[in-house]
Amino acid sequence: MTIRDVIEHLQTMPPDMEVWVTWDESGEYWPATEPQGRVDWVHQETRTGGRTRWEASYEDGKGKAVCVLLSNG
Repeated sequence: MTIRDVIEHLQTMPPDMEVWVTWDESGEYWPATEPQGRVDWVHQETRTGGRTRWEASYEDGKGKAVCVLLSNG
């Protein structure tokens, strides 16, 4: 999925619809107070047993930049 895909999806929604957030486990919802996306840097890490996964880089500019859509503020 790309940013273009997200934009196309958002364009199918009414432009005056409110944006709310939730933390899935809490069951509580509240109005969003800031944009719900950010850029994180990730890199592939191989763990014990040979399992490879994407993890946070913690160094801006090192690894791959990805857009993270947030479900909580």
